[in-house]
Amino acid sequence: MWTDRLATKQGSISRELERLDPERDNERMTHLLVEVRYGNSIFAAVVYTLAFMRQMSIPSIMRPVYRRGTGDIVRATRQRNDDTLVFFGEIMRSGHSSGRGAEVIDRMNEIHARYKIDNHQNLYTLASLILEAQRIGDALGMEVMSSRERDALYYFWRGVGERMGITDFPATKEEFLEWVLQYERDNAAYSEGGALIARLLLDDLALRFPKPLRWASTPLVLALCDEGLLRAHRLPRPPRWQRALGVAAMRGFLVGVRVLPDPPDRSWVDQFGADTAYPDFARIGQQRVGPRRTAEPDHAEPDHAEIEQAV
Repeated sequence: MWTDRLATKQGSISRELERLDPERDNERMTHLLVEVRYGNSIFAAVVYTLAFMRQMSIPSIMRPVYRRGTGDIVRATRQRNDDTLVFFGEIMRSGHSSGRGAEVIDRMNEIHARYKIDNHQNLYTLASLILEAQRIGDALGMEVMSSRERDALYYFWRGVGERMGITDFPATKEEFLEWVLQYERDNAAYSEGGALIARLLLDDLALRFPKPLRWASTPLVLALCDEGLLRAHRLPRPPRWQRALGVAAMRGFLVGVRVLPDPPDRSWVDQFGADTAYPDFARIGQQRVGPRRTAEPDHAEPDHAEIEQAV
C-alpha cells in the first residue's frame, strides 16, 4: 500500500540518522537534515532570511556588508543571497573536511579577509547558522529537530568555523546559545543600514513565494522574530491574526516534513545555483578585478509601503 511505501521511505533516512553519531558523522547528518529533509527551497530561504537579519542587527557585522549602500546585498540582493546559499550548499553536500568543501571555505575566507572582522563577530555569524532551527522551534512552541540532530549541526558548523580560523567556541550548543543571547544584549542595535538590508531580505524572500502567497511572506517571518530582533530593525509585530496564521502554517509545514516521504536527495546548490557562477567558486561572490555582476531577476521588487501595509 502507499502508506507502507511512505513509512518505509520516511523510515530509511530516520533509521540512518539514528545510527549516525552527531560528532563523528556530523557532515552526513547535516546534509540529510538541512538539504534533504528540510531542504525545501522556500523554507531554506525563510531560515536564511531570519539568520541574516540577526547578523544585520549587529552594527559592526552590518557595516562591511552594507558598505554605505554599495554592498552587493544592496546592489544585487537576489544574486548575493543565492551566492551565499550555494556556498553553504556545497559545503553541506561535499562536507567541510572534503577537498571541495575546503576550496569553498578558502574562497569565503578570501572574501572576508578584505574586512576587519573580529573573532566574536565571526562566532556570532556562525551561531546564527547553528541555532536558527532551535530558535524557530522556540518561537513555534515545538521541537524542529531533536537534540541529537541539533548536536550534529553544532559540530558541523564548528568544523566549518575551525577551518575558517575561528576560535573560542563554547563547548556545547546550549552554552553557545547563552553566549549568543548575551552578545545580542550587548551589541544588537538599530542602524540605518541594518534596517534597509532587513527590508531587502524580506522583499527578496517574498518574491520566492508563489504569487498568491507573497502577501503572507513578511508576516510569517516577523511572527518568528523575537522582540529584540524586531526592535533592532524597527519592524512591526504583525497583527495577532497574521501571527497566528503564520505560526499555524509553519507548524503545518514542519509536521508535514515529519510525516511525508523524504526526497531521495537534493542540495541547495541545485536549488539556488542556476543564476550564480557555479561550479566556478572563484567567480562567485566579490571579485578583486572588474565590476560585480548586478543583474537582478526579471521582476519588480515589492514596494516597502506595500510590505508595511501587509504587516
